[in-house]
Amino acid sequence: FQMHLILPLLLLSFSLLVLSQSPAKPAPPPFLDGLSNDQKREFGQIASNKKISRLDLRNKVYEWADKNGVRAGVEDYLTKKNKAKADQRARIGAAIDNLPGAYKTLNALGDDDSLTQEDADSKIKQAMAGYTWELKELLRLAGPGNQGRKPGSAPADAA
Repeated sequence: FQMHLILPLLLLSFSLLVLSQSPAKPAPPPFLDGLSNDQKREFGQIASNKKISRLDLRNKVYEWADKNGVRAGVEDYLTKKNKAKADQRARIGAAIDNLPGAYKTLNALGDDDSLTQEDADSKIKQAMAGYTWELKELLRLAGPGNQGRKPGSAPADAA
């Protein structure tokens, strides 16, 4: 088992999976509630500018927020968004750190010929119950039928 070879593929697959779980069009930020259509349109023009640095973008958003009296709402929104991003990165980082041990544990249970199939299934289920969603997804991507396939392609047993 060579985790250093499979880890980049798993990370790419997992990133695609996490992104695919996101709604196509996120809900508008709550600080836009109660603003006029012109104010919302102006914010949209600023926020959708992909040709300026993120620092310049943030400064322009703050200027717009000050002009429209929603600075506290923007700051609250960005604080929550940044915390959610940091939390997600921490959960994914922990799952990556725990992946080799969990993978080894599940393979050992699956390969243990001294267990009945019922006992092996029970022990695997018990082990899985203690894993986070992120770790379960990484294990699913590394599991039977997925090894050696390209991200985004169907598992071998899906046909």
